[in-house]
Amino acid sequence: MAQHIQSIVLPQEAEYQSFEDLDIACTMLPATEVGGDFYDTIKLEDGGIVTIGDVTDHGLHSGLIMMMVHTALRAASKLETEDVERLFSVVNDVLYEFRTKTADHRIMSLLILRYLGNGGFTATGQHESLILIRRNAEVERIDSVDLGMYAGLETDVTPYLKTLNLSLDSGDVMLLYTDGVTEAMNESSATFGTEGIVNAALRFRAAPAERILNAVVDSCRAHIGNARYYDDISLMVIKKK
Repeated sequence: MAQHIQSIVLPQEAEYQSFEDLDIACTMLPATEVGGDFYDTIKLEDGGIVTIGDVTDHGLHSGLIMMMVHTALRAASKLETEDVERLFSVVNDVLYEFRTKTADHRIMSLLILRYLGNGGFTATGQHESLILIRRNAEVERIDSVDLGMYAGLETDVTPYLKTLNLSLDSGDVMLLYTDGVTEAMNESSATFGTEGIVNAALRFRAAPAERILNAVVDSCRAHIGNARYYDDISLMVIKKK
């Protein structure tokens, strides 16, 4: 049941490839026990929404929370098309009410990006760092810690939310991921880390998003080797055409 929920929440290829000036590829490799990874793309008339997050813990309960977030974001984005902080607050209200009503401990890391068109984004929320690989091979790591907090943790998150504006020029690449990628361990307990992502993506930065995605996934799988997959591995590659 959890695997089914996880599969129908994720965007289909036609959805994440509907952005005219963006080349987007994304994937999730489920661990043995279904986790709480979540990502989505929502196309709007002028740009759209790109989001990624991770519900704490594993199993069916985390899958249900993913479904709640998916529904809340899709519904709210039809009404609020500009204010990413407001979108985050809507999701937070839903999760906090559910958590307190059910005496549940689960919260969620969540990053929401509003695509403004022409390579411009506005981001808010707290998740893993964003990795930007410029066309000239320059690498930028943007920490999201100061942009917000975990969804569902507090009644009102608006005092903690900040926005960040960033831009991709033609040929630039943005990578979004969950901690299942960076914390993937080999048999020697060494983690893949952000360096693993960057090293794999840099070589193929001139290639389409799907090729960059496959390069990072293949490198991560090779790093894990015969070790166990402890967490879902989720990755999004966004490239400005």
